[in-house]
Amino acid sequence: MSALQSRATRLVLSACLVCAGCVGINEACTLIGCASMLTVQFTSPPTIAYHLEAVSIENGAIEFDCPDPAKCPAAQLDGYAPEKVVLTVTTARGSVQYNLSPHYTPQYPNGQRCGAACRTGSVTVALP
Repeated sequence: MSALQSRATRLVLSACLVCAGCVGINEACTLIGCASMLTVQFTSPPTIAYHLEAVSIENGAIEFDCPDPAKCPAAQLDGYAPEKVVLTVTTARGSVQYNLSPHYTPQYPNGQRCGAACRTGSVTVALP
C-alpha cells in the first residue's frame, strides 16, 4: 500500500469515527405537535364558580367558565398566549380586572432544530 493510499484510508476512518458521534444530528424530525397555552392560577384556591375573559390585541378574546371550582382550580387557555392581556375575573362577589404581561417558556416537542415551537406560561391573580 502506498503512502497516499494509507493516508486516504486513515482520513476515511477518521471521518467515519467523527460521523459516528453525529447520529442525533441526522435523525429526522417527528410530527409531535404542541399548542401554546396560558394558565391562570389563583392566590388561593377558588371556592365558588368563576368566569374569565381574556382580551389581547394579537389574540383577540377568549372566555373560560368554571361552574365547579373543584374541577378547575386553575384555568387553561389553550391556543392562547398573548404578550399582553387584559384579564377579567368574575364571581358572585364581583369582578376584578388585571393588565398582565405573562412570561412564557418555549416548548420544542420535536427538538429545537425542528422548529414548531409553542409557548406555555402562567399568571397568578386573586379572585374577587
